[in-house]
Amino acid sequence: MSGLIVDGLDLLAEIIEGTGHTVVTDSNGIRPGVIVIDPPTLQVKNADLYELQFPVWSLARPPADGRAERAMLDMADDVIRVVPATAGGAPGIYSTGNQEIPGFRVTVVMTVQR
Repeated sequence: MSGLIVDGLDLLAEIIEGTGHTVVTDSNGIRPGVIVIDPPTLQVKNADLYELQFPVWSLARPPADGRAERAMLDMADDVIRVVPATAGGAPGIYSTGNQEIPGFRVTVVMTVQR
């Protein structure tokens, strides 16, 4: 049995995987060219209703050229297409371990209920 936060994470991963992209929720699987879902911030409406805001990163593949950037932006667009409830997005650098990967972060807003 899992809680609402994990249920929301699993649902979001399933929705985004439907685009054909590799979705990672485990820090051991982070690499260029994947979509990473980081843990959310949350607002508790009541014990059975949460609003979750997930940072969803589209990570560029090497080499860091115009084609890689366009592919990264297309991945972000795919996320927005299947999960239109977003609070915006911005380019940035995703840091994991000693690696920094160019990426685009989209904040996905979800309401989950028991």
